[in-house]
Amino acid sequence: MPFFFIVSGMQLDLPALFRTSDDVAKMAVFFVLFLVVRGVPVPLLYRKVMPRRDRLAPALMSTTQLPLVLAITALATSEGHMWPSTAAALVGGALLSTLVFPVLGLRLRGDLETRAPAVAA
Repeated sequence: MPFFFIVSGMQLDLPALFRTSDDVAKMAVFFVLFLVVRGVPVPLLYRKVMPRRDRLAPALMSTTQLPLVLAITALATSEGHMWPSTAAALVGGALLSTLVFPVLGLRLRGDLETRAPAVAA
């Protein structure tokens, strides 16, 4: 994965992302849409095989999009088919989906502790 980011020249245009409140709102919309488009089909597909609670963790883990979004936005902006602010919002939403949804999925499964570790005296 790190090799992909180095080769693709991953760039997140932070000034374009936070230029206006509309740009930040676009990022939030893309973040939610990643969950809807990629996360919702998983519980539907496995509804007869897995209990509801067990389906939510894989649904959250399947929402990550970063490599594909980076490739698409890099091509689209270089060809002039996408505005830099839209590309930044897509990459920002994909980055958030990669950081947030897997952690939530692991917490649902019980793989991450939600309490602070005990301090040894």
